[in-house]
Amino acid sequence: DDVTSADAVDAAVAAMEAAVTELAACSLVTRGVARLDSTVGVRTVSVHRLVQGVVREEVAREGVATETRAACVAGLARLVAGNDETYDMEYQRSAAMGELARPHAQALLRSHGGGEDARGREGELWQHIAFHCIETHRPAAGEAFARAAVHAAGAGEASEGTSADAVDAAVAALEAAVTELASCSLVTHGVAALDGTIAVRTVSLHRLVQDVVREDVAAGDGLAAETRAQCVAGITRLLPGSVDAYDTDYQRSAATGELARPHAQALMRSEVGDDVRVSERVLWQRIALHCIKTHRPAAGEAFARAAVHRGGDDVAHAPRQPERRRTASDAAAVAAGADNVPQFALSDDVTSVDAVDAAVAATEAVVAELASCSLVTCGVAALDGTVGVRTVSVHRLVQDVVREELAAGDGLAAETRAQCVAGITRLLPGSVEAYNTDYQRSAAFGELARPHAQALMRSEVGDDVRVSERVLWQRIALHCIRTHRPAAGEAFARAAVHAAGEDEGSEGLADALHTCALVLYEQRRFDEAEAMYRRALAMREELLGPSHVDTAMSLSNLSNLLCEQRKFDEAEVMYRRALAMREELLG
Repeated sequence: DDVTSADAVDAAVAAMEAAVTELAACSLVTRGVARLDSTVGVRTVSVHRLVQGVVREEVAREGVATETRAACVAGLARLVAGNDETYDMEYQRSAAMGELARPHAQALLRSHGGGEDARGREGELWQHIAFHCIETHRPAAGEAFARAAVHAAGAGEASEGTSADAVDAAVAALEAAVTELASCSLVTHGVAALDGTIAVRTVSLHRLVQDVVREDVAAGDGLAAETRAQCVAGITRLLPGSVDAYDTDYQRSAATGELARPHAQALMRSEVGDDVRVSERVLWQRIALHCIKTHRPAAGEAFARAAVHRGGDDVAHAPRQPERRRTASDAAAVAAGADNVPQFALSDDVTSVDAVDAAVAATEAVVAELASCSLVTCGVAALDGTVGVRTVSVHRLVQDVVREELAAGDGLAAETRAQCVAGITRLLPGSVEAYNTDYQRSAAFGELARPHAQALMRSEVGDDVRVSERVLWQRIALHCIRTHRPAAGEAFARAAVHAAGEDEGSEGLADALHTCALVLYEQRRFDEAEAMYRRALAMREELLGPSHVDTAMSLSNLSNLLCEQRKFDEAEVMYRRALAMREELLG
């Protein structure tokens, strides 16, 4: 039964165990254990196949089916996490519980529902399962559950904007036209994969037909502008219109952008009159944004300048900042720690577009110079199925020579180490939100950075650079937590505490202690984690005050830990404090 108080929970569990024992004694059920992670499992029950058949027949009787289905829905809903915070705090167990629930939910979904009155009750379950599929990076598997949730909520309302019927009619008309053209061999069909689960149907026009159409368009009065406008509108619809689209579904947004880019390039190469300037600005901006988000800003420059041109050339251009020439020894020194250094990590940390272009160009020139002398080799590290980053690996002998020079140079080692720390820190996501919005890329960047951070940690370091390295160690520890390897992050988390120093008045030390507590919590070392959490909470209350978002976070995380220790009364007090803070601060 779904109960809340500790005594009622114990009573419900005892009653259930007695019932299961009685059934097992009659060989009607068998017991088992499903592992949630390396330390925790849950006891499971499997009903004998013949008994399942009998029960289904009884459930089919009028009235019993609805009641039994409701009990199933309530039980499954309790298994599945209903928000992203649960997955954030303990991904492995939340994902494992969701996987236990999913086949049962699928069986329920395949069966007939319990009528209109059961719709609302089941909507929550379908939403939870759909959310589980999103959090475990299988959104396609969650689509049926998401649509079932919409249906359960009642899908009879007329949608605003374009209706589903109108969309279906437009798609049907388009398919009929394409089929007719294909029957005459004027077009060929194809499929372009967007990711591992979704593809879009494509159409390629016969080359001879393309030439004829271009001639007709060039000769027709007003036809060229009209046709171009249709092309611009169609290509613009392909492209994500904001950074948020890339953050929430990077792989599909990047793949769709890649489909659009060659067509946009062809449009840009063709002539265009002043009368269509403004209408094309959005297209060029979106293509430029696509190039930025797929780590090819140089390829996006022409589109960005075209957007400025289409919008009118009355904007004063800011003067280009003078380039700071990086020497080959600078780049070699930064890259000497390990192989596969992302090339953009060697560039200066700048913000303006012109300065970024200058820094990237300078770094590329240096890398090309080093490669021509066989001092480095260039490569590509894949971030996901569609995007990679260029990397540089320094020759082993060169690494040894550079290390010897660094060890001998007065002050040079500290300066080079600072460059390494800055470059590696730029690779790493700085918050949990980055992993939530684009897990695959954030995890891939973290894996590129981790071996370099390990090489830095193994080397000697003076007290004078402690504080500047704290952020790097915290980010690596966070990466290890988010990629479900908390034990690997412990050394980095403790290095962050060490780097922050033992100054009790340091906000950085409070952050480092909080990160270290997270690492210990994920390893289920609750007593050690509790001491760290309490110390971080006390410091944040003193430094930031009792009403601050970070203080609320410390309270909430400590409450989660106390629940794991079954200290429910103290956990409730802290949860209420955290909730009151968030209501006051966030509304």
